[in-house]
Amino acid sequence: MQISVIIPCYNVEQYIAQCIQSLLNQNYKALQIICVNNNSTDNTLSILTRFAAEHSDLITLVQETQKGAPYARNRALQEAKGDYIQFLDADDLLAPDKIQHQVKLINENSFPDIIAADYHRQSLNGNKKLHQVSHNDFWLGLLYTQLGITSANLFKSTTVRIANGFDVTLKSSQEYALMFNMMRLGAKVIHDNRPLTIVRDREGGSISQQNVSENMARYLSLRISIIKFLEEKTSKVLMHPYYQALFDAIRVIYLHNKTLAIDAYALHIPKDFKPKVSAATTSIYVFLFRLFGFERTEKLKSLLK
Repeated sequence: MQISVIIPCYNVEQYIAQCIQSLLNQNYKALQIICVNNNSTDNTLSILTRFAAEHSDLITLVQETQKGAPYARNRALQEAKGDYIQFLDADDLLAPDKIQHQVKLINENSFPDIIAADYHRQSLNGNKKLHQVSHNDFWLGLLYTQLGITSANLFKSTTVRIANGFDVTLKSSQEYALMFNMMRLGAKVIHDNRPLTIVRDREGGSISQQNVSENMARYLSLRISIIKFLEEKTSKVLMHPYYQALFDAIRVIYLHNKTLAIDAYALHIPKDFKPKVSAATTSIYVFLFRLFGFERTEKLKSLLK
């Protein structure tokens, strides 16, 4: 079984050599590594060229002039020959047994479409924090952004292509939009509880961190699409946990865009919905909500702060 590794690269001269080396160190050797230079202006291209020359049997270097990781990943999909795709961000690292371990899971679980894996996030000071997949209900994991991350997960290539790859119009939530498109096509998802990926934070932050309000709007839009899909497939009595997830998301949106949050609540949360205590919603908030409703409770909460 061949695994194609796709790495979009834009001005990552400080990170890309370590990233590629983590692939060269993999115990599993049936790899195809596709590096996509995406308009880099630093030394990224020269580093990629050197690696491609030294490992010409393993590494393919391609160019993509349209800016953005979705364009770069979709360009690499045209070259990918593997049965599964390892999308890898250029500043992330894989443990030596990451791909070997997940290939074993593929064979043990009848060739799933998505392996959603736990991972570590490493801060700028080197501290690591474990992020775990919400695996009791993968739809809830999708709604709560707890279904792994690009570099930690593994994707069946045929299903990625049927789902039309990455949405190039999105500047954030890209892998979650892809997973949603795959899951609504019936994709089989399994959980990998071994955190064998290190997602490294970079100075300057990501696009999503730099444009919080726009990112929140995309975050909300995706969740509304998921809810609409689930409403067609799920009886109303079983929808409450999904409405709770959307409600929690709307409460986060309220901090950045009150009008967007209020409109989303009115349009997409059922009139008879009663929130429960969750990671984002306290028992005090639930009590106030039952007295005053959503908008007044949010205003009161803001005043108390």
